[in-house]
Formats: sequence, C-alpha cells, structure tokens
Amino acid sequence: MTAKDYSDVDRSMRKNGFDPNHPIILYDGKIIDGANGYRIAKKLGIEPVFREYDKNGMGLEEFAKIENLARRHLSQGQKGAVAVELGMYEKEKAKGAPGKAIGAGAATPTRERRESRAAHAVARKIGTGASTVKRAAWLKENAPDEFDAVKRGEVGYMIATEAARVPARYPDLEDLSPAERVKEARRGQRAVE
Repeated sequence: MTAKDYSDVDRSMRKNGFDPNHPIILYDGKIIDGANGYRIAKKLGIEPVFREYDKNGMGLEEFAKIENLARRHLSQGQKGAVAVELGMYEKEKAKGAPGKAIGAGAATPTRERRESRAAHAVARKIGTGASTVKRAAWLKENAPDEFDAVKRGEVGYMIATEAARVPARYPDLEDLSPAERVKEARRGQRAVE
C-alpha cells in the first residue's frame, strides 16, 4: 500500500468508520488480508470487522494473488495478462482435461469448451471478461513482446493483438513498438485505399 493509499484509508476511516464491505480476513487466527486496515482501525480506536477465510475452492496463495490483483489499478488487459502469467488459466483448463469426466457416462468436454469454462472461471475471480483472458493467453503464446507490453500497461490488448498480426503484412514495421506498429500499419492501409 502506498503512503497516499494508506492516508486515504485513514481519512476514510476517520470520517465513515470501518467499512464492513472490506473485512479483515483471518486464517487460523492470523490476518491474511487487511493488515493495513487493521493497523489503522486500532490506531483510531475503531473496531474492525473480521471474517474467517472461506476457501471457495481456492488455496491461500491463489486467494492472496487475487485479492492483491483486485486492489491494483490495472486495465482489463493487464488483469488478463496477470491471470495468464500466474498460471490461473492453465490450472483451470487442467481441471476439465480429458479423462476428468464426472459421473458415469459423462462426456469429456472438448478442448474449446474446457478453454471457455477456464476463461470464464478465471475472469470471474479477477474481475474481467473471459475474452480478455483468452486473448491474453493467445498473446503470451503467439506474441510474447505484445503480451509483455500489455502486462506493463503500455498498450491495450486489442492494439496488442492487432500489432501481433502486423509483421506478416508489413515486415518493415517489426522493430517498432506495438502501438507504433499499429499506427503505421493503419496509415499504410489508408494510403493504399
């Protein structure tokens, strides 16, 4: 938490009290999320709200990553990139892998169906769309430079995807940044049209 964020939480707590929508999360009596809120509440003499950790099918490490991700001011593309980078998408896809059919006579989902289910599950956890997660996975596999640019917040995932396809049509633009590549390719298309 930055000093400004800490100050904002302090100011908000002084004015409004402890926000029950953001409780302190405990696991075995230890704080696993909300330590700064706890410190501020104690300093101000305000009683914090506690909640025991509820797994919801998630391990502690995944919970911590998702909670941390939710607090960051990231674009949708960055959220998708981080989810892919953390391996969340691959883990979800593995849950429905061939041979994992549930119940007698149950059909094993197709690869496309597993990918769709995985993308939706991850998207719900991190607060973005399934198509964003799928596009981020495609970028990581097919265009690592563009994937990294999205992760750093330099370009959105739509521009990055378009930029990934530019070198095939305009090989002379390959050394430009993703945003510059798209801009130059679009300029070239207008000149031809």
